[in-house]
Amino acid sequence: MNYLILQGKKSDIIEYKQNEENENNMDKKITEIFHKYLFREPDHESFTYFKQQIMNGMSYEWFEGVLKNCDESKQIQKLKEEYKKNKKRFICSSQFLESSN
Repeated sequence: MNYLILQGKKSDIIEYKQNEENENNMDKKITEIFHKYLFREPDHESFTYFKQQIMNGMSYEWFEGVLKNCDESKQIQKLKEEYKKNKKRFICSSQFLESSN
């Protein structure tokens, strides 16, 4: 549902409700992208910066690329890869120990 506020002699239309919904969607999308790549809530400074960049015309794809390639994201990916390797080693070691008994 859109609410319109008429203002001025020429009935300038401000789509207040729609803008509010767009901003809420933008906030949600920014937060989702932080969760996707950094597994955390955005800090206030970063959230404000990226929201301003998107409002100024930068794309969500650009934003995802920035987060995907940042040092924090690379460290997370490295930890995930190490975990997968160690998990496989543990499973293989457990299977070896079971078969040797």
